[in-house]
Amino acid sequence: MSDFILTRQRIRSGRYEGILTSRGRVSAEPELEMQFLGTSVGNVDFKPDEKTKRTWNIKAQIPLFSINEGVQTYVIRDAASEETLDSFAIVCGEPLQEDLRTEMALLRAELEMLKKSFWKHVVKTGE
Repeated sequence: MSDFILTRQRIRSGRYEGILTSRGRVSAEPELEMQFLGTSVGNVDFKPDEKTKRTWNIKAQIPLFSINEGVQTYVIRDAASEETLDSFAIVCGEPLQEDLRTEMALLRAELEMLKKSFWKHVVKTGE
């Protein structure tokens, strides 16, 4: 389980914005990354919230090269624990008949992360 909770505020002008809250076990600054197709597309910028302890306002620029026709899925992860904090999809191009494609793209992205974690575990344990 991650030491952080990420609450999405909005996606506006090609930028993801949210509030990151520590569960209380961590006092260090978070290390977050945005992933697209299983690879990091940049770190997430954050600044401490002046009103609340262990809370950060975060922003992440959605890279222009990744916005193409179809469903594009993005994942924001805690780089330290490699856990997903949030994910979202952008749909471009021909209108979709159903939201099923979006759900499938999210499932594929999560499956890829599970596969990577599984193989890391196999390599570490030698089994």
